[in-house]
Amino acid sequence: MPKQNKQTLKSCAGALAILLFLILLTLAPFAGYTHDGAQGNVAARMSAMKMMGKAVKSLALMFRKSEPFDRAAVKFNALAIGSHGGTALLELFPKGSRSEVSEAKPEIWQDWNSFAEEAMRLSESAADLAKAVDDGKSKSESRKIFESLTRSCSACHKAFRQKQ
Repeated sequence: MPKQNKQTLKSCAGALAILLFLILLTLAPFAGYTHDGAQGNVAARMSAMKMMGKAVKSLALMFRKSEPFDRAAVKFNALAIGSHGGTALLELFPKGSRSEVSEAKPEIWQDWNSFAEEAMRLSESAADLAKAVDDGKSKSESRKIFESLTRSCSACHKAFRQKQ
């Protein structure tokens, strides 16, 4: 198969994967009861966190383990994480949305500005990673951005998440 056709096929596959992800993202809030009875915003944010966790794990396999460096998969996962970060993440944490099934600490609402900064940092790091692979950055250059993204996740979890 000619090189140009392979590139077109990869681009179409990547676009299809992104479209499928966006469809699933749209349907997620309608999933009803999940995560031990969580509802509404709590269920939606738990689902978003689970999706981001899966994307980070997929990226970690490429950057830290033996999985091949797949630019389309890196971009897909970075866009998935980015779609849940920033303003989208903040909208899932309205005042009064803490519940006993949630892992959200009250510090989220007590220190909203710091939480918002972490949410924005997550979105920016994810966008930077997607751009890096679009710009043809090497695996090692992209890995540095991925490490920044995971530091953002860890900082937010440390400050604002309680394990149950």
